[in-house]
Amino acid sequence: MKLIRIVFLCVAVQALLLASCDESDNNVKITTEKFPVGTVSWASEVTAEQRTVISDLINSLVCVEETEFFMGGQAKTVTRPNYFSGFSSKDTIWDENLAILNDTLSKKTGMFPYCLVYYNNGIPVGPVVKVKMPSYYIGKFEITQGQWDAVMSRRPTGTYCKVEELKGTASWYKETGLGTDVAAYNISYDDAVEFCETLSMKTGLHFRLPTEAEWECAARGGKATRGYNYSGSDNYSDVAWNYYNACTKLGNENYGVHAGGELLANELGIYDMSGNVSEWVANSYYWYDYRDTFNPQGKVGGDTLILRGGSWVQKKSTEYCPANRRKFIKSSYSEQSFLDAIAYCGFRIALSK
Repeated sequence: MKLIRIVFLCVAVQALLLASCDESDNNVKITTEKFPVGTVSWASEVTAEQRTVISDLINSLVCVEETEFFMGGQAKTVTRPNYFSGFSSKDTIWDENLAILNDTLSKKTGMFPYCLVYYNNGIPVGPVVKVKMPSYYIGKFEITQGQWDAVMSRRPTGTYCKVEELKGTASWYKETGLGTDVAAYNISYDDAVEFCETLSMKTGLHFRLPTEAEWECAARGGKATRGYNYSGSDNYSDVAWNYYNACTKLGNENYGVHAGGELLANELGIYDMSGNVSEWVANSYYWYDYRDTFNPQGKVGGDTLILRGGSWVQKKSTEYCPANRRKFIKSSYSEQSFLDAIAYCGFRIALSK
């Protein structure tokens, strides 16, 4: 009987610790709250309004189930899952320490062969690597202005969009896209990392930027992929806010950055992995090879970063392909040109499962 009373007391205490209350008169604050992705431990300074915004963000995370896929520039002429890059009519793939070459430039250094598939903006795309991926969560939408404001106590680093020589230094404003549900832009890589760290401190969950492999796997549709040319369609304007439907004329109803959910989602129900704002990933640029077979991590941060997905100001359809990588070298920019260059940059968050 004594043991039963002790167990009952422990359960009662635990229930009190997990209980939540928003009544301001007795100053009781939420301590923990369960979500499908895990249990949140709210920081005491998080307000009820912030909790609502952050809770919606957490509940919108999409689970990408364990799978494997071919990562990198890939030609549609090759028959296999997750094909297409839009870069080359030929393809190259690492296979058990040997690059199988299809009419591409190649040479050997030491034991390991390597080859180049295609140069996009001066960087090689490929060769293709078969990558095994664990399950993880990724944002259904790009981080919005409302979510940034709920988490951060400052504005993003960037200045303004100069497409039409607009004046001002606001981080976001109505000419380019203004609203709590509109994707946040003018975001530097460091801004994105700080957002993840701040969100983690407010919730007790370890949020981060997706790795490049996680981003591409999700953009291709994970296990549900249908092999689309872009993230959710073979027609990029169905899924991507781009130069032709969002940038050609200042003042038209579709001009600028948009809220998520206005165009089609991909196979996983994720929006805007093609177009809208270019998205930062966690790792810096490096050359993937046959050894990168499990969610390659690479170096985090550094001077040479990677943007994925293309933005609303870009014209080339290849910018919106899941395999496209845009190199961003911070040291190549002056202070002002750096602030202008990140005007079209945003991000989405990830969480390990």
